[in-house]
Amino acid sequence: MIGKKKRVIIIDVQRHYCEKCKIVRQEHLRFAKEQKSYIRSLEKMVLLLSSHMTIQSISRLLDLNWNIIKEIIKSHLKSKYHSPRLKGVKHIAIDEFAVKKGYIYDLCI
Repeated sequence: MIGKKKRVIIIDVQRHYCEKCKIVRQEHLRFAKEQKSYIRSLEKMVLLLSSHMTIQSISRLLDLNWNIIKEIIKSHLKSKYHSPRLKGVKHIAIDEFAVKKGYIYDLCI
């Protein structure tokens, strides 16, 4: 989106068939992730906004589907925290506490 106007990028992507491997490969586009419907700059913008806004707020601001915003954030968190370093950890404490008495509970690890 540039200003308040949506922009659509239409690109002819080259596909190459390797006779030796019997595999079809697609041309690499530096500004886009493979198998995604959005470009890297949008991903960066969403991640920047996510530290200050809710998914719904970002969705409204950028006029994007809520699921796309969630997918971007989820993918980032998965890549960053998929295998936490546990070297030297001897104990893990888990505590559940009420945020709003009788209604909402959170978990602290």
